[in-house]
Amino acid sequence: MTDADWIIPFRGYVILLTRDSRQEPDDPRNPSYRGLERAPSWTPEKDALGFNPIQISEFENDEEMIADFDAVVWLLDWYSQFEDPSSLEVVYAEPAGGDPPAPPRSCAFEWLGIDISTPRPFYSLLSVLPEAPPLASYVERLNENGLFNSIEDATEYLDAWFRSNGGTDPDIDREDLQLSDVYLLLDHLEAPFGPSSTSSVADSGAQTSPASC
Repeated sequence: MTDADWIIPFRGYVILLTRDSRQEPDDPRNPSYRGLERAPSWTPEKDALGFNPIQISEFENDEEMIADFDAVVWLLDWYSQFEDPSSLEVVYAEPAGGDPPAPPRSCAFEWLGIDISTPRPFYSLLSVLPEAPPLASYVERLNENGLFNSIEDATEYLDAWFRSNGGTDPDIDREDLQLSDVYLLLDHLEAPFGPSSTSSVADSGAQTSPASC
């Protein structure tokens, strides 16, 4: 699988809510899901505290992914003003099937599986578990992270998903979807890299080197 297989390939870091933070009582979504559709959302309360998505876009590449590790460090501290720091984690995503990415500094990556999603805001075909056949039969192929372990299974599910929707969907085109390898960023202690893994950020907004990676 190469970038040429996708019209809009995307790769980079993204800061997401942890699996447990994402879930709510009676949530119909995939309870094991650790894919890309877990971004912190805007709320009036966050807006009152100064949450401004434009600040995030300043650190993103053309595919709205964070390309620079130092930017990840800065944004984690920034997000911690609006989210419980323990509810945040960092993943790296890229088109599935390539060589594993090199982790930054002394950090590490843990492969979580293959997601099927659009670019940001990452509408995923796996965030909600199908209940009706034939899609329900694919649930048993998902791993402990609610993702696929192989490109073959992911592609087969993608084909079945569009067949079950009459070959089309009014809200999404097939070429907008990417099979992505999703990697969890770990710190030097092999714990999920989060705000506690970073150093403080100066009031001036200057980026500092991470304390633990």
